[in-house]
Amino acid sequence: MNRIPAQQLHSYGPWELKERLGTGGFGNVTRWQNKETEEQIAIKQCRQELSEKNKELVSGDPDHETAES
Repeated sequence: MNRIPAQQLHSYGPWELKERLGTGGFGNVTRWQNKETEEQIAIKQCRQELSEKNKELVSGDPDHETAES
C-alpha cells in the first residue's frame, strides 16, 4: 500500500484538511472537518525520525528507565 505524502493530502473521504495547528518535536497537528456533518477533529501526525529514546517514551516501554528512576 502506497502512502500519500501529508503535503499532498487535502481530503480523505468526507474529511477535508482545514489548517495546520502547529509543529513540534514529535510532529505536526492539523485540523480536519467532515464535509457532511461539519464535525472537526485534530490529528497529530508523529515524525518518523523520532529518536530511540522518544520511541520508547511514546510506546510506553516498561523497561525504559527515565532520569527520575
